[in-house]
Amino acid sequence: MRAVVQQDYRVIAALNAEWEELVARHREDVRGWAARHAVLAHCEDLDEVLVSIWSDADAVLYALLTRSGSGDHLAARVVLQAMLGKVVVLARRDTQANEQDYVVAMWCRIATYPLADRPVRIAANLAMDALKTVHGERVTGPPGVTMTLLPPERLVDWLHHAALGPQTSGATTLTATGVIETAEQLGLLDIATRDVLLSVYAEGLSGVAAAGRHRTTPGMVRYRCSRAVRRLAAHSAALAAA
Repeated sequence: MRAVVQQDYRVIAALNAEWEELVARHREDVRGWAARHAVLAHCEDLDEVLVSIWSDADAVLYALLTRSGSGDHLAARVVLQAMLGKVVVLARRDTQANEQDYVVAMWCRIATYPLADRPVRIAANLAMDALKTVHGERVTGPPGVTMTLLPPERLVDWLHHAALGPQTSGATTLTATGVIETAEQLGLLDIATRDVLLSVYAEGLSGVAAAGRHRTTPGMVRYRCSRAVRRLAAHSAALAAA
């Protein structure tokens, strides 16, 4: 008999709370999107972008995934928000995986969606791809396109180049622990994410070991680390000043 995985939807709640902050902070980004994509021309904020997906899903998702494919993580985050309802439905039907697993799988599939090959029925394709990813990881381990951790031995070099530049003196004093703790002090990381990053990048724990320590899943560890590292890169100037 299969074990039932308890669903408490804390990740969904956290993403919804984050969404409210994103709506307040990114009106200017939406105006930029509206100027570049006719399908978004009427949108003033992220909530209006979300509503537009419900009325013209393929056209809006196509525009957002085009931006995501060019490195616009906010556009990818909007697609994730649009798919959270489906994530909940999939998680409720699954007695072995939980909503964290499906959030991670959906984020991975958004990041790797083959837009040129499948430009229609995008939402349905993403949902099916996420389902396949969760079941594929369960049977065979993570597929090659899943969200992966930056290796601990590369993190310090990456942070050095992102935050300080390749020619900055004193680079040998830069440590993963120092940068992670500074990022938390600057408000770039919450305490829970800081602790996960320290486990992986300062102590060198594997995703599985870190998941056990922090009572979460390996997929959620990958999600937290990938998202946090991108956030550090986006605020490299603040880290350098600190």
